[in-house]
Amino acid sequence: MESAHNIDPASNLIGVSNIPDGSLIAGLPCVILLNAGFLHRVGPNRLNTDLARQLAAANFASLRMDLSGLGDSMTRSGNAQDCQIVSEDLDKAMEFMQSNYGIQKYVLVGLCSGANDTALKATTDERVVGLLNIDGVGYRTKRFYINYVFHHLLRRVLQFQRWKRLINRYKYSREQRKQGKQNQGSILTSSVAYTDWSLEQSGQHFEQLAKRGVRMHYIYTGGVSGFYNYRQQFWDMFSAYDFAGMASTSYFPATDHLNMLQHHRDEVLDDVVSWVKRSF
Repeated sequence: MESAHNIDPASNLIGVSNIPDGSLIAGLPCVILLNAGFLHRVGPNRLNTDLARQLAAANFASLRMDLSGLGDSMTRSGNAQDCQIVSEDLDKAMEFMQSNYGIQKYVLVGLCSGANDTALKATTDERVVGLLNIDGVGYRTKRFYINYVFHHLLRRVLQFQRWKRLINRYKYSREQRKQGKQNQGSILTSSVAYTDWSLEQSGQHFEQLAKRGVRMHYIYTGGVSGFYNYRQQFWDMFSAYDFAGMASTSYFPATDHLNMLQHHRDEVLDDVVSWVKRSF
């Protein structure tokens, strides 16, 4: 059963719950799906909506919500930091699901900025028993740079049009600096993970979650090849940390960041649902 809710009338916090047909299975967590960037609660290309319905078919309740200021939820007044607002919104969402459906445990799912938001909340709230991040934290390794040179740069070195574009960008950058305009980035700018955490901070946080018994799953796509470009990179990044068997990863190099193609979305959805089922 799919129902729209005003989770918190005082702040007009909007969400849509998906409850399995029949009675809820005691002890199973509710999966909360956050916005990805500024997108509506349906998620990129309806990823959240499709995932919620597939989870309901597998007997898992879910809530896909619009955080304050996104989608149909109103902007909050005051001077609170973004991370504090997200934490408070998640508190209200969890309290709503407990009050209405008796659910006390939660799995947080986030993509991109949503991955950062869910990771922050998981470290401070013991109601969170699962964390699933898509294209979340990532840090370049030695093997990343080797792959980048051999699989990215060398294939392009003899392509005249790419050299022409590179030279034009360099000329434009120099003109901008001469005019005193702010430099918008180097000609070698590449993507970075959406987080303020250092590798050490991420490793310590995830290690703490593992010790608390939180199950974690990290999915990476070809859309973040600027900082992640091979299947085992997660384990190389965090080789100094012990996740006690509580973490797993998947890598979809052919898939873009927003899962534009249906068969790519299907692969990611199958992976997420399979992880939820085997974990809980």
